[in-house]
Amino acid sequence: MCKWQIRAAGLIKLASGPFFWVSVITATVFAFKPGSLEIEKQLSDKLLHGMTFFTMSILRCYGGWHGIFTGTALVFAVGVLIEGVQYFLPHREASIGDIAANSVGIAAFILLRALFRLFGRVKLTCRSSSQSTGGNRPT
Repeated sequence: MCKWQIRAAGLIKLASGPFFWVSVITATVFAFKPGSLEIEKQLSDKLLHGMTFFTMSILRCYGGWHGIFTGTALVFAVGVLIEGVQYFLPHREASIGDIAANSVGIAAFILLRALFRLFGRVKLTCRSSSQSTGGNRPT
């Protein structure tokens, strides 16, 4: 890696931690707010849950000192806690479907991370035609 890539990775890691907590606070405020948001009327509620927890998983796992298991377990716990509090709010309702949608977002992050790590280690090399045919053509 180049020096600028190392610095950029360090800045992303440094900034992701606070952004995770900002996303938790924002999601909590919207989860406890009476009524529905305008965006909830345009998009599926479950899709919003999945996207939110996918993003929170990215921010937690790349912004902290936690590993993948601890980071995603923390994100899952936040989702369960939010749904638990919504159970006691008169203007909101807790839903197992919301917890499932949160889990799908977290699982999508884990899957994409695994795929990127898998293919990031594979060295794709092209064989030149001179190697395959034995000729001296430049490639």
